Order: sequence, then C-alpha cells, then structure tokens
Amino acid sequence: MRKAAFASALVIGVIAALALLAPAIAPFDPLEQHLENNYARPSLEHPFGTDDLGRDVWSRLLFGARVSLGIAFASVGLALVVGTGVGLLSAYYGGLADAALMRLMDVLLAFPGILLGIAVVVVLGNGVENTAIAVAVMSTPTFARLVRGSALSILERDHVVAARALGASAARVIFGQVLPNALTPIVVASTLQLGTAILIASGLSFLGLGVQPPYPEWGAMLSKGRELVRSTPVAAIAPGAFLTLLVLSFSLLGDGLRDFLDPRERARDVV
Repeated sequence: MRKAAFASALVIGVIAALALLAPAIAPFDPLEQHLENNYARPSLEHPFGTDDLGRDVWSRLLFGARVSLGIAFASVGLALVVGTGVGLLSAYYGGLADAALMRLMDVLLAFPGILLGIAVVVVLGNGVENTAIAVAVMSTPTFARLVRGSALSILERDHVVAARALGASAARVIFGQVLPNALTPIVVASTLQLGTAILIASGLSFLGLGVQPPYPEWGAMLSKGRELVRSTPVAAIAPGAFLTLLVLSFSLLGDGLRDFLDPRERARDVV
C-alpha cells in the first residue's frame, strides 16, 4: 500500500506541476479557436488533436487541471475550516448546541452529494466560485461528523479531563488538547475528500451547471467530448482518463496516509 501511495503522490505532484506551469508549457492558448483546423487528429503539433472549434486539446487539459485542482483545494479548505469548527464546538459544549448543529449536518447529509451540489449551484448560479462553494457545502458535514466523533473520544482522556477540571479555558482545551490529537483523521479525510470534490465539480460541469464554456474544465470537456467520439475520440477519452487517474490517486494516497499515520499499523509493521 505504501508503494501505491508513493506512486499516487507522484502522479498528483506531476499533474499539479503541469497545472502550475500550464501558461509556460501549453503550446496554444486554450481559448484560441482555429476553425480551419477543427477535428484534427493527434500529431506532433497537437498531441491530443483539436476539438470542434479547433482548440488544442492538450492545452485545454493543462489549463483544465488548474481549474479542477483549484476548485478541489478551495472547496475542501473551506469545508475543512467550517466542518472542523462545527464538530469541535458540538463535541465540547454538547447539549442543545450539539443537537442543533448535528441536525443541520444531518439535513445536508440526507441529500446525495451531486443533488446537493446542483441545488446550491441553482441558487447561487454557475461559475468557478459558486461551484467551489457548492462542493464545500456538500463536504462540510463529512468533516463535522468526523471531528465531532474524534473530539468526543479525546475529551474523555485523562489529560483533557484534568485540564478542564483545573479551569482551562474552552479555547485552550479545544486548540491545545483536542484539535492536535484529532489531526490524523482530519488529514486522511481531507486527502480522500479532494478526490470526491474533483469528481463532484466535474459532474456539475458535465451537466452544464459548473464551469461554463469556453473555459476549460475536465468535466465540461468530457461532456463536449461525447459529440466527438467518432471524429476525434481522444478528445473524449483524454479528460476522462486524467479525471479517473487523479481521483484514484487521491483515494490511494488517502488510504496510504491512514495506514502510515495509524499507530496500530506502525506497530504491526515493527512486529
């Protein structure tokens, strides 16, 4: 599993590097149209061919990676902050606050992820920012539930009970005792959620509700590629292959991190 996690981290690193360097290494402007050269087959000039408007597919893939990764990191980062805060407050104060916050999370969890994302985008409108917000709303209950469960367990430990008995403030207990001990599941969940965020964001764009043309995004490119399967099949296959590879890499990396950070797994390796 560690070899798979290392390979996945390498794949993610390569794709992230390509995304960051896209303006420098992309051979063409991803929005530039050349109608006289549409449906071009793969060649040295156009490694993945061109689409129906003569735009270079490879260049659009590179810039699409920037959009997909940007949405994923922004949405998971927002969900992580909000969800962690909700989970910590719910576990620490309990009672009515716990019940109210968790029932709100239950309402969000009651919706399938893609349907909740669609509902948020319909209310807020299309675009990169609103897509990121939609994915963040969908991801927040996952972090809230996870952090609450971990925090409830940590709050029962002797050193935390002693700190509260000695009059430690809520902020000191939460940020000094509970949060540091809950970092392992948070890190693992964040890694896994990045893959889910990419998948949901691409699904919204595939349905025409996320990133709008002409801006490149893998889900939107995959949707458009359905029309090009016979004329330029690589235009449909390439974004789907990149999307699958990236999501799978985040999943394997998350599993590897869980095994590496789990003390029981480390003890088993020593034995």
